Formats: sequence, structure tokens, C-alpha cells
Amino acid sequence: KESITRALNVSKANVVVLITDLLHIAKKREREVEHAKIITDACTEAGTNHVILCSNNFAECGPQAANHLGSKGEMEAYLKKESGIACYTILRPGTCGNSD
Repeated sequence: KESITRALNVSKANVVVLITDLLHIAKKREREVEHAKIITDACTEAGTNHVILCSNNFAECGPQAANHLGSKGEMEAYLKKESGIACYTILRPGTCGNSD
């Protein structure tokens, strides 16, 4: 977390876009949420004004949702209630599929 906080301080970032990757990097739901919390906490410490979280349209389904869907709800809750970030945006892109 220290290196992220340092980078935010040096860059004087006012806005951070937070995108996590469960499928390739984190591999586990808990680890994806942990990554988001670390970055969110670093933003709080660095005084970042605005965090934009890329979530998904199933985030409110809770823990019963598939790993890469339900973990987003946990990240949203942390950002809203525990992070100390006053200004945030949560993007919930929909899903798309091919019916072929």
C-alpha cells in the first residue's frame, strides 16, 4: 500500500479509476476485494478527491453471485461506507453475449 500511496502523492492524482481483475491476477474473490481495499485506502491516505470504481450490474446480488460478480458488491460497500472517500462514482456496465 505504501508504494501506491507514494505514487498517488507524487502524481497529485485527484481522480483514480479502480479496475480489479479477478480472473487473471487476483484468482480468488477475497484477494480481489483485498486489492480494491488496499488501493482505496491508499487513495484516502493520499487525499484523492474522487474514486471511480468499475463494478458490474450484478454487484447487488451479494455473496451468492458468481465469484467475479459478487466480489464487486463487497468493493462497492467498502468504498461507500468504510473508505472515507467523499466523492465516488460506481460504474456498472451490463453484460453482453452472442446468441450464435
